[in-house]
Amino acid sequence: MVQTIKVLVTGASGYLGQHFVQALIGGNGNYEIYGLYQSLHSFTEGISHGCSSEGESISLHKLDITNKLEVDEFMSTYGPFNICFHLAALSSPRLCHEAPEKAKEINVPTHLFEKLRETPLVALSTDQVYCGKQAPYENSARTGPVNAYAQSKVEMEDCLLKDGDRKRPVVCLRSSIILGPLSPFADSHSTFLHFCESRNGQTTTFFTDEIRSVIAVGDVLKILLYFVKEKVINSFEQGVYNMGGSQRVSRMDIAEAVAIFIGFPTDNFYPAEKGSIVQDKKIGFASPLDISMKSHELETLVGFRFGDLSQIVKAAFQ
Repeated sequence: MVQTIKVLVTGASGYLGQHFVQALIGGNGNYEIYGLYQSLHSFTEGISHGCSSEGESISLHKLDITNKLEVDEFMSTYGPFNICFHLAALSSPRLCHEAPEKAKEINVPTHLFEKLRETPLVALSTDQVYCGKQAPYENSARTGPVNAYAQSKVEMEDCLLKDGDRKRPVVCLRSSIILGPLSPFADSHSTFLHFCESRNGQTTTFFTDEIRSVIAVGDVLKILLYFVKEKVINSFEQGVYNMGGSQRVSRMDIAEAVAIFIGFPTDNFYPAEKGSIVQDKKIGFASPLDISMKSHELETLVGFRFGDLSQIVKAAFQ
């Protein structure tokens, strides 16, 4: 008899969360999917409740992961789970700067983590844990957060990885910017690629010194599905992995790649250096410039090479 895998996904209504739920539904597995979301009610309208495809079912729950009573009730009713993918976050650096305590409460949901003490967990971290002065960053590089968002993610990693009493493996994926097609169930989420597409014929300034190792959402999904399968077959090793694409690119590089693929001129695109305004009072918070990463450890683990910018753009607009 085929084992049913109970998969918990926090942040299921987010950009990556929606794509991941879709991948699980169509993943030829035998999954019982529980998706948690805080807002975006239209997300639930795009997914059929109950049996979504042969062998899979999905159950969506509006839940505040910082509310102990809500977490306790949910876990006692639906737990335990075979694996959890923690994708929920307050990911806006500006909002985290304006409300650092709220950022910590959301990004380090200690009570939820405690209730999942015996559940293998894969958590989404960020490349912003690096300070931006020693790129490209190796997987073993030390963190140096320069803003509240990055600090909260470092604290999340520490909370999950430095508690020796936990009875399950934990993996933290330090993700670069995730790019790809529009969200499959609710169109409120687009990526920087779609912003670039919208600037056809519009005068727009793009940074040339903000360097990232952008990664395709399709590659991230393959990585997440790898951990689902590893949990079923064996288990997986605890650790932290850089998760970035194979290319170091600037915002201008991305904009030009979109324009070339779609076929519109870039005469109205103008370069600018973010470093020259990073201390501007209008910004209000520090932002690392070059946080490109080397991700060969994760590529070796999952067994494939992550795509470059041209592949990412092609996948998004085809």
